[in-house]
Amino acid sequence: MRLYKCLIGLMLSLLYVGSLYAQDVKVKEPEGRQSYQRVYIVDLGLGVGFPGLLGDGNSSWHTGKSQGRTAFTSSVQLMTYSPRSNIGYGLLYYAYPNSGTKNYDGVMASEMSEKTSFYYVAPQISLIKRQLGFPDGIMYVNAGVGYANFKSQGLMLQKEEYKTTRSAVGCNIGIAYEYAFDPRLGIRLAVNCVYARIKGLHKDKGGYPNELSIAPRSNLHLFVPSLELGLSYYMVHW
Repeated sequence: MRLYKCLIGLMLSLLYVGSLYAQDVKVKEPEGRQSYQRVYIVDLGLGVGFPGLLGDGNSSWHTGKSQGRTAFTSSVQLMTYSPRSNIGYGLLYYAYPNSGTKNYDGVMASEMSEKTSFYYVAPQISLIKRQLGFPDGIMYVNAGVGYANFKSQGLMLQKEEYKTTRSAVGCNIGIAYEYAFDPRLGIRLAVNCVYARIKGLHKDKGGYPNELSIAPRSNLHLFVPSLELGLSYYMVHW
């Protein structure tokens, strides 16, 4: 919880380097004509993810339905758009840095505890709908394919530690609505979904204690839908 309070404080302190996307920028040329300049945007978001809603949850163990815990998520997105086009490009970093220590129904806390973390980096393509609802309202639909990294670590029988880290190809899709309340600042609400199939978990499970009542997973279908609130800062390249 202390980590999440720090993240929220960091987000508030970075109000002027916030997040999200593009808006039309017009610059008068010496001839009196208007030209459109490419816009560069930094997105920062904080939210809540629901890794147990679909898929296998976010546990590296076969834990039944009790794995559906929520996790705080964060994202940083760099995007660029031309006001002449409805398509933008960029890069997304998405993570839940630490889901906290988890105990599961039917499993004694003295038998197993687990912490998981996950991050995802991918190039993005974005479709833009301007002036939606309000003159300064913008809707974005983003998608990408990139690199995913999953880590699980914990304590078995309060004495034996384990740690497993695996990488995979992941994909994401998201939709966001932004209201630009200032020429360089906006606030957004976004729904994101990230998926990755994590293979090769617990390769050394043969050495785990026989007293464990739950079995380690070999593969994990990790599906993380999340709801995020973000800020946007528009940077214009003149």
